[in-house]
Amino acid sequence: MSRKKSHNKASSAKAPAPKPARDQYHHIIPRFILRRYQVGPALSNVERNKAFQRDGFIPEYVLFFDIATNTLDTRLLGEVYGAKNLYRDISNADDVNHIETKLAQLEQRAATSIADIHKSIPSGKFTLTRAELENLRKFLFVMHIRNVQCSQNYFNKELNPGSDRFIEAWGKKHGAHTPVDMWIQFIRYLVDTPHGQILLDGGELTMKGLPDVETLHAHENAQAVAYEQQANWYYLGVWEAASTDEFVLTSSSFGLWEGFLIPERQCYVHRLYILSPRLVVVLRLCQLRPESPDRASVRSMCRSDLVDLPLAPAESTYTGPPLRFTDENDMQEYLRSKAFSDYKMSPAGQRDTYAFKFNKLTPEQTLAVNRTILENTRADGSLTFASKSLMARTLQLYLRGVRCWDEHRDSYKVLLECLVQRPRHNPCQSLDDGPLQDLMTVILQADTDISGRRSWYACGAAVVGMPRLVGEQAPSDMAFAVAYGAYVLFIIFHLYSNAPPQEVYASDLMPVARPMNLTCEESTRLIHAARPLLRAAVPSCACTAESTDAERVLEAAVIVSVLDAAVVDLRLRLSLRERAPALAEYLYVGPGSPLLPHDVERIEKDLRNFARGAIHGRITSRNWYERARTLHTYFLVLEDSVPGRSFRAPLSQIIARLQRVLRQLSPGFVPPRHVRPKGRVADDDADALLGFLSALAETIGARIDQHDMSAAKRIQYDATLYGLLDWIVKHRYDFFEAAVEESLYGRPASTFVDYY
Repeated sequence: MSRKKSHNKASSAKAPAPKPARDQYHHIIPRFILRRYQVGPALSNVERNKAFQRDGFIPEYVLFFDIATNTLDTRLLGEVYGAKNLYRDISNADDVNHIETKLAQLEQRAATSIADIHKSIPSGKFTLTRAELENLRKFLFVMHIRNVQCSQNYFNKELNPGSDRFIEAWGKKHGAHTPVDMWIQFIRYLVDTPHGQILLDGGELTMKGLPDVETLHAHENAQAVAYEQQANWYYLGVWEAASTDEFVLTSSSFGLWEGFLIPERQCYVHRLYILSPRLVVVLRLCQLRPESPDRASVRSMCRSDLVDLPLAPAESTYTGPPLRFTDENDMQEYLRSKAFSDYKMSPAGQRDTYAFKFNKLTPEQTLAVNRTILENTRADGSLTFASKSLMARTLQLYLRGVRCWDEHRDSYKVLLECLVQRPRHNPCQSLDDGPLQDLMTVILQADTDISGRRSWYACGAAVVGMPRLVGEQAPSDMAFAVAYGAYVLFIIFHLYSNAPPQEVYASDLMPVARPMNLTCEESTRLIHAARPLLRAAVPSCACTAESTDAERVLEAAVIVSVLDAAVVDLRLRLSLRERAPALAEYLYVGPGSPLLPHDVERIEKDLRNFARGAIHGRITSRNWYERARTLHTYFLVLEDSVPGRSFRAPLSQIIARLQRVLRQLSPGFVPPRHVRPKGRVADDDADALLGFLSALAETIGARIDQHDMSAAKRIQYDATLYGLLDWIVKHRYDFFEAAVEESLYGRPASTFVDYY
């Protein structure tokens, strides 16, 4: 009797069944990448946690265009580019989400490296250790296959008929029965196995020659071959978007293959990974490296729209003992050896460094990358971008060359219409093609920064080019056009009335152009610089915190027109420099400044007029230095803007000769940062300095008879002397400091330089 009771008691004490795991939304594009496309203010980790505890979600949003439904809206960042329970491993009853946990750790390490890469953009280069680079490469590979399509298709026998026997045998070997089970097993292997070991697993097969599909499954970890080939066949580089553009993010743009080699079409040329609106990580065939002996022949077999875009490989530095080889074959044999593999996985090898440079693309090259992304987006995919105005421009350029049978053509037309049409507060109100729509289009297309501020200056520049808003086609009773015309006249009259009666010098004739391509922050600073002038001339034009969007566009358009007038009118420009010096400073251009074709033509004409005036005495220079500095600035601006022009050949020859005779930098000497020649120096100092530079040029063999020069040669000579000064100050300040004090009667070098 007691036995029976004991049995019943044991039965009733069974362990409770484990609670089913909660559903999880697994991102296929990580949050840290999506946040770089975020609209609205960025949140700190503390703010995100507080918001989630308070509301149950994190208020972070991105613009999201659904291609299947042709709808554009703003969605929660946590609810896009992912799927529920994507990595759930039901074979691990204790922790079905263990793969997601390990992926999060891999992602966190990659996020740190990618954040550091973005911070390095201003310097033009970045460095990764081998450990960081290997982690980044693993992250990129895993990111390519961690999506719904790969989970269903990567090991699908019906979709891979040439590999069906391998897939079936490999699944049996690993106890995986469905394509998703096999995919989970593959992901588990990748996250559990170090990068170096995966390369050994895959390399063991590729070095011996891949076995046929019938026997491949018999090899342990045969799936490592794809990983090893991507790691060893492709070198890594980074493209940076042009300053005026950004990269588009789509559901297919993380791991997108591009280009192929003919005739088999089995080997791809590139794989692209969009990291942000600014950066793309690119994998390119190693045979296309600049130093590859096979580059020319492989290039001839490429069918790729991106193969000619620049992509410099990294420069490696090894921490281990230096190795010396008698020939290239010995080195290649070592690089394929187990000894080198062991070194790479050692603590010393993990500290090796790789120095990369950002490959800055032109607007045309950036469009080529975006065109590739847009062409290869899935019909059921989606698209995200940071700037409405840049996305609209990209679509306009894309649609100009799109083929009529492109499956996305109609969807992208719908998106373009969504970006440029004004919102209808009254659904019954018809939307005409009048000036009001033009104004609303400008505002909606305006670029915004992370804090939501618009580039009102860009809006103003757009409005000035619209004749229906502010030109001859504008309605005579349109308040916006009337106010614009009156404000511009009032300000110009104010500047003319207060123009200083001063003589014009060479430094007053520096090259100028209306500023272009300003960031939102720069746009805000420029408008703030203009407001003292607006308040003095026409107070109602200056905006306040309560001003409407239309009023801000009007203010910016007036500022743009005043700047345009000052560019072509010297008297107006001199008055602007007197009344609003911070605003006038934006007009002056230097090397690398973005210029429109008509700006270049005008600057060339201004240079000719300045040269004639200087030669014939119609333009006064305070001294030789001032004339040389002005001419040098013109030459640099035009050389950067006119293809085929080269003003620097004589200067380059003088610098090359000087470098041959100068001693090496003294040990421990650190040249000062941010130093440049002064904008203006006293007459005596100026003549003495230019005389010294002229004598220096003659001493090193650039002898020119100053008394037997044509006017053109004299102009070139003066500009060359200032260029020589600029180079010496920035690159050999030690020589400049010693030579000036010795040759110019003890004058200190600081007499001639500015620190900024």
